[in-house]
Amino acid sequence: MPSFEDARASILAHVKVLPSEPAAALDAVGRVLAADVVAPWDMPLWDNSAMDGYAIRAADAGEPGGLRIAGFIPAGGHSSEIVAHGTAAKILTGAPVPSGADAIVPVEDTEEREGRVIVKQPVRAAAHIRRKGEDIRAGETILPRGTVIGPPEVSLLASFSRLSIPVIRRARVAILSTGDELVEPGGQLGPGRSTTATASRWPQR
Repeated sequence: MPSFEDARASILAHVKVLPSEPAAALDAVGRVLAADVVAPWDMPLWDNSAMDGYAIRAADAGEPGGLRIAGFIPAGGHSSEIVAHGTAAKILTGAPVPSGADAIVPVEDTEEREGRVIVKQPVRAAAHIRRKGEDIRAGETILPRGTVIGPPEVSLLASFSRLSIPVIRRARVAILSTGDELVEPGGQLGPGRSTTATASRWPQR
């Protein structure tokens, strides 16, 4: 009699990978990815603020009398203004960093007075800025073939606007019950006899 390992190897040698089919990304939890998924763009798409605060030039942080607030950039917005020497732009988390600025000062490290912002802490260049492509670069494989899709993978796919992905088709499984002790459902039971369906099928989903 072959060992368990030999029997398994013999079976696997005759198993073929099932074909793929498209599946909605939101319905693909538990499915197996049939092809690599590649990032179509950088993530983040642009340099953006990691904090609510002010976009400034780091060298201007200690400017006497503070910096003139020259604009406001909300999340989802953008600004064509340039942060020049002596100015700052109020900015929210996720908003694009405006031209001219090279640092973000968190709002808790500032004080706003009459249209000016006083920076109360030293500021280093590039502070609190998330750079374009810092997390993922365009063309990078974000999910390799064979990945089992779970909630984190669905979230990643959604961040790249993937509505559909190729997955391995689910196997169709039939179970056949045999034995002299079995009786068809509705049949007469006797000593040592039990009833079961002679065959059942798990439907493909």
